Amino acid sequence: LCILPVVLNPVKRLTQRLRSFIEGGSIEKINPADFPEMRGLVEATIEFVNSVEREKSVASMIRQVSRKRAMMAEKDAMTGLYNKSYLLTMVNGELSRSKALGDSLSLVMLDIDNFKHYNDTNGHPAGDEVLIEIANILRENTRDLDLCARFGGEEFMVVLPKTPLRIAEEIAGRIRTMVQSASFPHEDKQPLGMLTASFGVASFPDHATIADELVRKTDVALYAAKRAGKNRVCVYAKSFEQELSSSTEPGNTPPES
Repeated sequence: LCILPVVLNPVKRLTQRLRSFIEGGSIEKINPADFPEMRGLVEATIEFVNSVEREKSVASMIRQVSRKRAMMAEKDAMTGLYNKSYLLTMVNGELSRSKALGDSLSLVMLDIDNFKHYNDTNGHPAGDEVLIEIANILRENTRDLDLCARFGGEEFMVVLPKTPLRIAEEIAGRIRTMVQSASFPHEDKQPLGMLTASFGVASFPDHATIADELVRKTDVALYAAKRAGKNRVCVYAKSFEQELSSSTEPGNTPPES
């Protein structure tokens, strides 16, 4: 019986130290020298805990890398907006949801007017700053549930769930005004005397019931805005299809972007 305290007391002390570690303490505070009666067991326990901690650290690093890779697959590196590939996937998903719930879905596509001229005149770094500022304007003038993306080059798109055509046109108009009133370096050198953007708008169920067709008609509306003189919003109309067809015939020159 006299042997029991010799065995039990170190076990109690070790148990208390381990509980302290579980509650947020450090395993380094457990010194095998403090438990001469069971030094081998303590050393093995510490090694086991350290091994588990190393595995947890590696697993955490893998999760962080995976999250970064997923973000890179979804986001445009320059603007931080979604990229075209991810956006098109989301348009399909949002359209399916809108059909199921009987909601409207609108798309807004915009293109910076005479952007090639701006790049050629001021250099690509200045052009990149314009793209970043346009992205900021989109974020500031859309809702959390909306999706903003860089569609490619100087083109952007906004997906507006639960938004009828009339409201989408108003949103596009507000963004157009914000772009026109924003201050961009050297914009006085632009053909219009300022930096502007043209907008196309199309909606479900007004114009299309298939995602690819909705995107295409939004692009057709944008093209119509360019043909009409730029710095304006055009809502898709069937007549635009004939105009587009005529402009692409041999001998006809399409409008500069």
